[in-house]
Amino acid sequence: MTRHPRRTGLPDLVLAAGLGIVLSGCATAGEPEPQPSVDPPAASAASTSIADPLASVTAVVIRPQGLDLVDDGGTAVATLSYDDETVQIVEILSSVFGSDARVEEDPGACCEAGRVTDYVWDGFRVIDDHMGHFSDDAERNWIDDDGPDVHDMNVRVAADSAAVGEVAVIAGDGFAIGDDLDVLEGRVDHPGGPDWVQIPLETGPVLGAEVIDDTPNAYSVIVQVAGPGAEPQLVAPVNLGAHAI
Repeated sequence: MTRHPRRTGLPDLVLAAGLGIVLSGCATAGEPEPQPSVDPPAASAASTSIADPLASVTAVVIRPQGLDLVDDGGTAVATLSYDDETVQIVEILSSVFGSDARVEEDPGACCEAGRVTDYVWDGFRVIDDHMGHFSDDAERNWIDDDGPDVHDMNVRVAADSAAVGEVAVIAGDGFAIGDDLDVLEGRVDHPGGPDWVQIPLETGPVLGAEVIDDTPNAYSVIVQVAGPGAEPQLVAPVNLGAHAI
């Protein structure tokens, strides 16, 4: 005959409760009971994140010696000098425009023009002319120098559109590509002839004595049409009083 284990007649719940009472009674008298550990609530992403001020930029304003990055209320969120490091300028503009620049290299043409690197967005570019010289051998390769750019500021910018994506691009006086050039005054003669149009929109502080009569030796933002059939551009910094562009 199969033998069944003898049951005590107490429900399992009562046994478990009694065991708990016995164990709790074994604690040392006067010893504080351990408190359950509670993890602090995790900080929300909203409370720890820091807003990127560049995200509020709605316009890039081209000025004689730098760029003002302004918000919808016209407040300058940041200012870039054309003498800032090229990498810094390009990184900040990439954040503002929401895309990386396309890099275009021009090796130069000995001995008419040196090496140039352009950082290009649709409608806007940063132009970095490198200090250096061409080698004297038959290859005439360009050799970069470590010296500072003493001819102009570190970079030049050019805009051929009134906006890059949703970010407006304007001069300090509010002029944008597409506005009427015929109402602008102050055209400057260019050695290339009348088909070259150069009109200063804003001129910065005087840098020195005049080199060209009646033209300030100072950096300007200009509207330029570079020859027959060319489209207008906003260009800066340009010192019309020191040399032709």
